[in-house]
Amino acid sequence: PTGPPVNIEVVGPRFAEVTRVAADVKARLKELQASGKVEGLVDVRDNLNRGRPEMEVVIKRERAAQFGLNTFMVASAVRTAVNGTEASKWRDGEDEYDIIVRLRPEDRADLNSLRDLTVFKEGKQVPLSSVADLKISSGLGSITRKDGQRVVTIMANVAEGFNKQAVLGEVQKNLKDIERALPDGYRMAYTGENQEQAESFGFLSKALAAGVSLILMILIAQFNSVLM
Repeated sequence: PTGPPVNIEVVGPRFAEVTRVAADVKARLKELQASGKVEGLVDVRDNLNRGRPEMEVVIKRERAAQFGLNTFMVASAVRTAVNGTEASKWRDGEDEYDIIVRLRPEDRADLNSLRDLTVFKEGKQVPLSSVADLKISSGLGSITRKDGQRVVTIMANVAEGFNKQAVLGEVQKNLKDIERALPDGYRMAYTGENQEQAESFGFLSKALAAGVSLILMILIAQFNSVLM
């Protein structure tokens, strides 16, 4: 087995609810580790990539329409300021280079500078803050999906000298209340090393059953009896 001894997947349709449940599970495991209630539990962590702070631009459609602007115009102005827009090309011999127009690096480094940005409309400059609300939030670096649903995985290791299955059993016992309180459509799955072992034992059981069946078929074919 190659997965972590404790590997808990929280799966559900709404990512906000999935992260809330995952945070509860992680906090409970941290508590069990710190208190020593589950001995041998170490290295509690998750795979949630919280990303970097970002500025969310929420366009006020009715307000923008009063200035003759639409969402595309406002979004294009913000995109040009941050990412840049190709204005033309410059050729140097056989080499051709894009000419990108955007804000200076010192202005792009401060998201609050976008509050002073203006949107051009027929020779008029409309302040961005007049047609949009700017909010500082935190974006996600990545979202993991499994079978089409969003999933967050909480992992932990087992210290050397402790029985992995026993530690996992104690973890499952202490997380039963969180699992019972899950909303409809959400579930917790114990995967990792535990799942791989279960799959291996399942394969061995099928192989054993197939072997016994073949032996019985040979005995019946050769001797018309299941007894030697």
